[in-house]
Amino acid sequence: AFIVGCAANMRRVKGVDVLLKAMFDLPENIHVLLMGEVRDPLVKTLADNAQIKNRVHFAGFRKDAPAILGSCDLAVAPSRGREGLTKSIIEPMAQGVPAVVTEAGGLPEMVEDGVSGFVVPIDEPKAMAEAIKQVADDPDRCQSLGQNARKRMQSVFSIEQTVEKTLRMYMDICAEKGLF
Repeated sequence: AFIVGCAANMRRVKGVDVLLKAMFDLPENIHVLLMGEVRDPLVKTLADNAQIKNRVHFAGFRKDAPAILGSCDLAVAPSRGREGLTKSIIEPMAQGVPAVVTEAGGLPEMVEDGVSGFVVPIDEPKAMAEAIKQVADDPDRCQSLGQNARKRMQSVFSIEQTVEKTLRMYMDICAEKGLF
């Protein structure tokens, strides 16, 4: 099986229903592992459909979600909006797992489309299915995307980079205010 991981408090804004709708267009070997509390009743309704029921797995809230996402073949954030730089994508990418994300919020900042994963339009299950299928159908490409994801997290989103950029921002603000 090819495992697609998604960790979220599954409210409507998180778009998990879009991921489940995408599952209807994906082959039988693709399974989705959902972690987090289900707060959108549509998620359970879609997951109960006989066509995908055996390929949708609920793990509930997991303290070890980062490790589980790191063992998946692909991480997905199908959000509709209000997304910053979500750890549910940063953590698996840092472990070499490629990602498929929507254009919501800061998600496209994390994933270089076609390089470390794919960025798809919001609320487009067909586009999400196609991106997932591209990764699942080509193990070499999946591995390459994952390696690029790890490199991106190390170079752009590392603790060192974050501290350096934050310090630079504070220094610039202080200089503008004439504090040094």
